[in-house]
Amino acid sequence: MLEAPLGRLRGIGPGRARALERLGLRTVGDMLEFLPRRYERAGQVRPIAALERQSRDLQRVRGRVAAVGGHRPRPNLHITQAAVQDGTGTLWAIFFNQPYLVERLRPGTDLVLTGRVEIRYGRLEMHNPQYELDPADDDGRGGLLPVYPATAGLSQKVLRASVRQALDVGRDAVEEFLPPALVDRLQLPRRDEAIAGIHFPEDEETLARARRRLAFEELFLLQAALALVRRRYGEDAEGVAPRPDPG
Repeated sequence: MLEAPLGRLRGIGPGRARALERLGLRTVGDMLEFLPRRYERAGQVRPIAALERQSRDLQRVRGRVAAVGGHRPRPNLHITQAAVQDGTGTLWAIFFNQPYLVERLRPGTDLVLTGRVEIRYGRLEMHNPQYELDPADDDGRGGLLPVYPATAGLSQKVLRASVRQALDVGRDAVEEFLPPALVDRLQLPRRDEAIAGIHFPEDEETLARARRRLAFEELFLLQAALALVRRRYGEDAEGVAPRPDPG
């Protein structure tokens, strides 16, 4: 399953598959090894009236599109504006050079927005927020959101969805290559647990454990490669026994 092409996954058509290939991602296994470069803390869903005006942290709201419109102030710039309401207030979501959102974010559309809140012209705004349509399964608790290296045509939402699908179909095929006794002695997570935890950690502790496991296995493989070189050339130099990073 790890060798299956990404084009077999639901929602990944030829165009999206080509965009993923520009990132070097062709198979399910490639997608699982495509690690986040950083994380953002989304936080819990808040009523619009309770949003922090001066914070630079990401904030989340759930609401319904009340109005949407788009205009092109100059040839190379299109601005889409959507008024989102939740019964406590109105937030304006502003998107740049995404004209298709005028049709996608029609009045009556339910969504969750994640972004940084600004006050412009006396109103609350989010510029280019992440959005999730039909968020009926969103429990609103927030958490750590992975941020991946991106390319044109692939939003973070698309990349996260692609990784989730790859995990759904490929996690059971992830092989454990460290000796079980070593994993137990060092209290490391299994490799499939570490892969899932590095992409979508439940909390900081889960992320730390996943990073510790992946860092250790990298050192373990390096030591194994050095041992093969020494055996091949008859060298007696001793390597350094790998130890997991306590952090």
